Amino acid sequence: MKPILFLLFFLPVCIPVEAEVTLPGIFTGNMVIQRDRPVQIWGWADPGEKIQVSFNGQNVSAKAIEDGSWIIQLKSMPASDIAQNLMVVSKQNDIILQNVLIGDVWICSGQSNMVWPMRNLSIGEEECEQANYRFLRMFTVSNEMALIPQDDLGGTGWK
Repeated sequence: MKPILFLLFFLPVCIPVEAEVTLPGIFTGNMVIQRDRPVQIWGWADPGEKIQVSFNGQNVSAKAIEDGSWIIQLKSMPASDIAQNLMVVSKQNDIILQNVLIGDVWICSGQSNMVWPMRNLSIGEEECEQANYRFLRMFTVSNEMALIPQDDLGGTGWK
């Protein structure tokens, strides 16, 4: 009986577990990547795992280092209103981010006025009804505090 209990307890420790490749929260479908500048894409996988990123005719590979992190750099690309897929391929899994545009990325920050709904303005309803900006995308970062730099962030995803 003791050998069986020993095996049941320690056998799961001996089975290697392979992690799926993952991306930080800023990389989602519907995102916009910056035009006219090299773009870095990063994430996590098993140490030593080969990762390939494909986007806009570019195929770039990297290997995850000891801590499992990896990073690649895409070459500078001109603005494009043609939605494309960004693909991340690994041995364990593939990630496909759909409807990705290349354009200008603006980072806005401020106090409470940055999250004030447009509809609450005196002409907000009218402005919202007339707005037809199909290439405008927004990512809202979760309002969280950290005392040390973070590897990832929470947010709404690109909308």
